[in-house]
Amino acid sequence: PAALGIGGCIVLTGTDLSAGRAVGLTACISASLLQNAANTANKMWPEIGTLPIPVVILLAMLIGAGGAPRTAIALGQGNKEEAEYMLVCAEYELRTPNSIELLREYLDTYPDTPHANRICALIASAYFFEGKYDDALAMFNSSRLDLLSNEERDDMTYRLATCYLKTGNVKEAAIWFETLRSTGSRYTADCTYYLAYIRYSQQRYDDALNGFLSLQENAKYEALVPYYIAEIYLIKKNYDKAEIVAQNYLSAYPNQKYTGEMYRIQGTADY
Repeated sequence: PAALGIGGCIVLTGTDLSAGRAVGLTACISASLLQNAANTANKMWPEIGTLPIPVVILLAMLIGAGGAPRTAIALGQGNKEEAEYMLVCAEYELRTPNSIELLREYLDTYPDTPHANRICALIASAYFFEGKYDDALAMFNSSRLDLLSNEERDDMTYRLATCYLKTGNVKEAAIWFETLRSTGSRYTADCTYYLAYIRYSQQRYDDALNGFLSLQENAKYEALVPYYIAEIYLIKKNYDKAEIVAQNYLSAYPNQKYTGEMYRIQGTADY
């Protein structure tokens, strides 16, 4: 089917054989990586043990998506360091239980690797996903996020800011959320929400209210921000607005997290 599909592309659009070469190279690398490590006499790369099938699948996808030349050069020339770098990155992407151990082993084996900065960031990110925020902060602070690609830099900055928030350092969290909001648009809503939450916790209610109000039409936060909006109106003794927000919330979300609190706000404002 792959050959037939490539043939159709050639006939219809005059494309070259690059897609076919990518398919063939990916298939060859996948087969060689799936060789049993016990049969070392015939194994293409005996230094690499038997790999889990999901790791090979992910690696094949990465190769087919554009990493083929780099991977082929690394494996073909016996560049063990580069090949192992790709493998530990694949383990990280799959979030395997021992991904942190493998990333650290790679750093111990190749302390002067040009990938050291990114590996540290990946370790920090892996700790973040495990909820180990102090460990994540230690690793984030040992890496330079500004040297990562733009998308990965933003992802890591968001996780760094969240780590500070989770560990109670709201000042640092606010600095990093504000930095991220000013450098990219992908996390604008998330940064706005968390900055508003921080301002709310600091009793800076006017700043918090402006942030929450801007998220009323956001699909991710439209069911979360009404509670804080109503609470702030109640604190500022703007009872009419507090009651209206509470009523609208209870009509739209009768069984949500803040339902009980909204009934309290509605009753207090009405009283």
